[in-house]
This record gives sequence, C-alpha cells and structure tokens, in this order.
Amino acid sequence: MQHKKKSLIQSVKWAYLMNWCQQGGSAAFSILLAAILGPEAFGTVVIATVFTMFVDMFLDQGFVAAIIQRKELRRDHLDSVFWTLLAASLLLFGGSIAASGWWARVNDLPILESLICVLALRLPLGALSRVQQAKMFRDSEFKQLSIRNTLSILIGGGIGLYMAAAGYGVWALVGQQLGSDLVSLILLWIFCDWKPGFRFSVRGVKDLFGFSSANFLAKLGVFANQQADTVIIGFFFGPMAVGLYRFAGRAASLVKQVLTSSLQTASLPELSRLQDEPKAFSTASIKFLRLSTLLAIPTFVCLGVLSQEVFSIVGDEWLPAAKVFTILCICGAISSINQFTGPILQALGRPMIMAKITWALAPFSVAILVVVATLIQDYPIETQTVGLAWVKVALGLLLSLPIFVIVSRKYAHLSGAEILAAHGPATSAALAGGIVAFVFQQGLHYYALESLVILVIAGVASALTAASVAFATEPLARHSMQARFLATRKAFQRFYR
Repeated sequence: MQHKKKSLIQSVKWAYLMNWCQQGGSAAFSILLAAILGPEAFGTVVIATVFTMFVDMFLDQGFVAAIIQRKELRRDHLDSVFWTLLAASLLLFGGSIAASGWWARVNDLPILESLICVLALRLPLGALSRVQQAKMFRDSEFKQLSIRNTLSILIGGGIGLYMAAAGYGVWALVGQQLGSDLVSLILLWIFCDWKPGFRFSVRGVKDLFGFSSANFLAKLGVFANQQADTVIIGFFFGPMAVGLYRFAGRAASLVKQVLTSSLQTASLPELSRLQDEPKAFSTASIKFLRLSTLLAIPTFVCLGVLSQEVFSIVGDEWLPAAKVFTILCICGAISSINQFTGPILQALGRPMIMAKITWALAPFSVAILVVVATLIQDYPIETQTVGLAWVKVALGLLLSLPIFVIVSRKYAHLSGAEILAAHGPATSAALAGGIVAFVFQQGLHYYALESLVILVIAGVASALTAASVAFATEPLARHSMQARFLATRKAFQRFYR
C-alpha cells in the first residue's frame, strides 16, 4: 500500500476542521463540567487519567507512527499489528486493575482505585481502533476523521453533562471519556476501508518494530517531560492544585491544538512523502514552521494578557488558575515552534534520535520539578502552581527550543537565518496585538464592565490588529487570505448563476 496522494492544502484544511471539532467541542464540555464539578473533582480525575495515559503508551508501542511513516505497507502489517495491540490491551487492562490500589495509596486518594478500574476499559477500546486510525492518518483521510471526532465529542460530552446534572460527581468526567471512545470506535470501523483479517505474521510485526520501538521510547520520554508536572503536583500538593494547574494547562493546550496541532498532524504524512527529496522537504518544513508561529504566537500573547477575563467566565473558584494560564501561554508559544522536532525526525526514519533527546531531557526535567516542588511545598496553592509553571517555561526556552534549532539545521537543512526569519512576522503581530489587548482591557476595566464584555471587545480589537500586522508582514498570510477571497467569490458566482 503506497501513501495516497492528497493535496497539502486539502489535508491541512481537513486536519484543522478535525482538530477544531475535537478540541473546540471537548473544551466546551470540559468548561461546562469544570464549572459544575469544581477544581478538586477535576484534579482527581486528572490524576487517574495520567495513570491510564501512561499505560496506554505501552499499548501503542509506536506502531501507529510506524504505519504512517512506512513507504511500503502490506495488509499483513496491519493485521499483525491489530492482533498484537488487542492482546496487549487485555494484559494491560488486567495490570491496570492490579496496580490501581497502589496509585490510590501513593496519592492518598482511595477513589482513584475504582476510577482507574473503569477508565482502564479505554485500553481495549483503543486497541480496536488504533490501526484504522493510523491507516486513515496515513492516507490523509481527515474529512472522515473530522466527522468521527465531532460526533464522538458531542455524544460523549452529552453523557458527561447528563451525569454531572444527575449528581454523579467525578464519574461524569469518566462517562464523558468512555462515551466518546465508544462512539469513536464505532465510526472508525464504519469509515475505514480496511478491516482486520484473521491472520498474524511475525515478519509483519518485525518489519515495523525497528521504527516503532524507537518511536515508543521517544513517546515515553515525551510523556515524562510533559506529564511529570501533573504527577509531581498530585504527589506534593493534592487534587485541588492539580485541578487548577491542569485546567489552565488544558486551556493553553486547547489553543495550541486548535491553531497548530493540525499542522503537526498534517506534517508527518506530508514530510514522509518527501523524505527522499531534500529540497522539497526543507521547503515544506519551513512552511509548516511559518504558519504555526504566525497562528499561535500572537494568539497566546493576546490570551495571556486577557487571562483574568477568560477564567472569570468559568467561575470565581477557577480564578487562581488565571496566572498559571498566562505563564503557560509562553510555553504554548514555544511549543508552536518546537512541535515539529518529532515529525521531522520521524518522517526521515530517525525516531531513535528523538528517543535519545527526550530521555536525555526527562531526568533533568523531573529533577528540577521535584526540587522546586519541595522548596514551595508549604506555600499557598497559587504560589505552588505558578512556580511549577515558570519551571516549564524555563525548560522550554533553555532545552526544547535549542534542540529544535539543532535538529532543523542538521536534518531539515534549514539555516539559522531561515528559522529566525520565520518568527519575524509572528513576533510583530504578537507585540501589536498584545499592546492593543492591554490598552483595551485597562480602559474597559475603568467602566466596570462584565468580564465577558471586556474579553469580547479587547479580544476582537487585538485579533484584528494582529491579523493586520500579519497580513502586512507575512506573504503566506496574504496568499491564504487572497485564496479564501477568490474561493468565496467563485462560490457566490456559482450560486447566483
């Protein structure tokens, strides 16, 4: 099976729609559920979910990325991986139940044991859908994936809201996740043109194992870097601090997912197709980087300025998370740049390098987080969460960003001048938009307006300013807007004929 050739523009468009539906819908339901349940319940489920997320990585084992990246793919590859993942999921399901009591004792939260036992059902559900999802990603079938994501989020969110209103507490968040996973599984089996056959080939697994094992090691390192803060906060500070910190992180992650993760999603299959064309690979890499920074950096700056208004809408009990969100917006801006380290290395068939990088960073990151957490353990919750958020910023600036530059120069053959120039328009737009957001915010506060009103007026003003600067300084922005204008005009012309 060769990679199906899809237009890059079409792939990116549907990838964006897929992520917008998934992340926008998920965020809307998360905000509603958080407002109903409060920080402590939210934090309790996050602590349980981190455990199941860790176990879930042993289910994947990197085979999904291997399926996407491989140039020549046979049916026996897909069949063999499917049955391997299904068998692994049953073993991991049993292991999760056996270890649930230990995780509950570590965090001094007895309810975690029953939460993990139920959430572990996501493992076999995931095993039944991973290969189909990887096949559709490989073929850039983002239209069908966007439909699947939208329906699963809506139904899962509806289940969660019903359970929250009925008084099920933390179990409403569990119901939301399981409901979404089940609907997603059903739709994947309907949409995907591949169905598993009753055959297993050791050779088929071995063909993918070299790439997948290295990618799996990289994912473990990424998990340690990205989730260590949640584990450490839960251990040192408890579920209330976890709830505030992770909700702020969820909000920042949402912005990144909506704006730039679609580019990351589309970049792996696109760069994989160009792995034997160095010049085209470099051109595509810099284009992804320019688009990512242009969309993300101005947005993160403006939202960081208006964080107090953002969290006032959710409820007063969530206001301590506003400062954390402002700091994590800096992490989001950095992440919009270095998120392409993985796709570049994976597309070139070098996942072991990514594994070495992440495992070199993980012990250092964890050690710094533990030291800081120990030092601020007796401080108020707001100081604890803000302190660890600043550690994340420092790690991104001092470690992740320089590594991206080195990888881009060596493997994507991008010059330092190209990388630096890619950030110029985004930085200019962010500066202009941030200033406008601050001025409007302070001026509207003087009239004692509602937070929602301030957020809308200041947000629209800053967005228009940032977009104007981006249009004036970035050719990609002008080309994109001109293409949209021409497409809209043609649509109207066809309509009125």
